[in-house]
Amino acid sequence: MANCTLADFDIMIQGASTPYAITARYGSYTANGSFAPSILDPVWHKAYQTLANSMITPDADALTAVGSRLWDALMQGDVRELWIAARADIERERIEGLRLRLDLQPPFVAALPWESLYDADRGVIFAAHPHFALVRVATIYRHVGPSRRLQVPLPLRVLIAAPDDPSKAIDSEREIAEVHQIMRTLGTDKAGNDLVQVEKLTGTFTITDLRSKLAKVKPAILHFIGHGEPNGLQLWQRGRPVLSPAQSLRAVMERSPSVKLAFLNSCLAARPAGPHPFAGVATQLLQAGVPAIIAMQYAIRDDAAIDFAHFLYEELIGGSCPGAIDLAMSAARSGLYAANPGDFSFGTPVLWLNSGNGTIFSFGPNPGDGEARRVESSPLPVRPPSLDIEAEGQWIDTMVATTNVEQLPADFYFLRSKWINLVEELRSLLYQLAALVKQPDSATYGEKVIEYRRYKAALLRVKRLIEDANKG
Repeated sequence: MANCTLADFDIMIQGASTPYAITARYGSYTANGSFAPSILDPVWHKAYQTLANSMITPDADALTAVGSRLWDALMQGDVRELWIAARADIERERIEGLRLRLDLQPPFVAALPWESLYDADRGVIFAAHPHFALVRVATIYRHVGPSRRLQVPLPLRVLIAAPDDPSKAIDSEREIAEVHQIMRTLGTDKAGNDLVQVEKLTGTFTITDLRSKLAKVKPAILHFIGHGEPNGLQLWQRGRPVLSPAQSLRAVMERSPSVKLAFLNSCLAARPAGPHPFAGVATQLLQAGVPAIIAMQYAIRDDAAIDFAHFLYEELIGGSCPGAIDLAMSAARSGLYAANPGDFSFGTPVLWLNSGNGTIFSFGPNPGDGEARRVESSPLPVRPPSLDIEAEGQWIDTMVATTNVEQLPADFYFLRSKWINLVEELRSLLYQLAALVKQPDSATYGEKVIEYRRYKAALLRVKRLIEDANKG
C-alpha cells in the first residue's frame, strides 16, 4: 500500500443483552443486523481459554476454528453483503485495503477474541493480512478526549518506563536493551542524525515520578514494561508495589500531550475491567485523548513481546508509511504470525485508535488543528544502516553451529524446518545485499536491509523456542 491509505469499514455493536444490534458502514452505505455471542457464553469462555493455551502449545487448527466461528457470527445477512461489496473494491483495485474498525460497546462483547477473526472461505487471518488493518475505536465523542497535534520533532523521543518487579518474573533489562537495539537499527535522517532518542525510567518509581518524567522528556511514545491488571498498572508507593488505577493513569496522560502512542507491555491491561465500558486501562487512556494505545489481552512471552516491538517500531518509524500505526500494527502481527501461525501471540496485542485515519504523528509540516489526516508526502527520509556482510555471515554460521535442531522432542520437531528455512532466507538476503552494497542509498538496498533484520529477529525467536524445547 504505497500511498498509505485505507478505506474504513465500521462495525458498531450496541445493546444491553444478547442478541446485540450491529450497524455496519462502508462509504455512504449502511447495513444492520444482530449479534449473539458473549464472553459469558460457556462456548466463548472456552474459546478464550483455547487461545490462551495456544501460547504454550501452538494449535493452528484451534485458532482458526475460534476465529471462523466469530467471523460467521458477525458476517450475516445485510452486513455480509456490505462486506462482500467492500472486499470487491479491493479486488478491482478501487481501494488499497480496508481498515476494519470495531466499536464494541457492550463489555461482554468487547471481551471476545476479535483479533482472531478468520474468513475460512478465503483463508484470511484479518489481524495479519496485508490488505486489512484491525483496530478498535470509540466513536461516542463524549467519551474520547481532544485530538493531539500530529507534528513531532526529530529525534523522536521514546520513554521506557519499567518499574522494579518484586516477583522477578519480568526480564525488563533484557527488553530495555532490545528496544534500544531496535531503535539503533532504524538509522539516521539525511543529515546523519539519529531518528530516535530513548530515555528510561526504572526502579521503585511512583505515579508522580512518571508524571514528572513525562513532563521533562516530552516523549512521543511511552513504552511501559511491567505487571498490570484490567483496571491498573503496577507501580510503587512508599517503597511498596501498588496497583495504580486506570483513573490515575488517565490523569497523567491528560497532562502529557506529547504522547502519541502508549505501548503497554503488560499482561491483561487490554481486558475489560468489569461490566462498565471505558473502565479499563487502555480505554481510560483513550478518553485522555492519546491517539493510539497498544495493550495485551493475554499473557505474552518475553520473546514474542520483543519481536512484536521490533516489527512495530521498524514499520512505524522507519517503514514506508511513517506514523501510520494501523499499518505498523498489521505488519507487526504479520511478522509474529509468520514465525508461528499456531500461536496466538500475534493477536494478543490490541490496538485502540483515536485517529481518524491511522496517522498518529508526522515529521512534515503541521497538518493543522482539525481532524488528523494521512500525510500524502514522501516517506520519512531514512538512511538505513549499512550491514557488514562478512560479520553477518559469520553470525549466521555461529548461530547454526550453536543450535541443536537434530535432538528436538517429537512435539517440537516442526521447529527444525522453520529454522532451516529462516537460515536459507538469511543467506539468500546476504547474497543479494552483497550485490547491492555499492548502492547503500538506493531504495532496494534499504528494503533488503529491513527484510534481513526481520528474518534475523524471527531466527532469534525460533532459536529461543528451540533452546526452551531442548531444556524441557
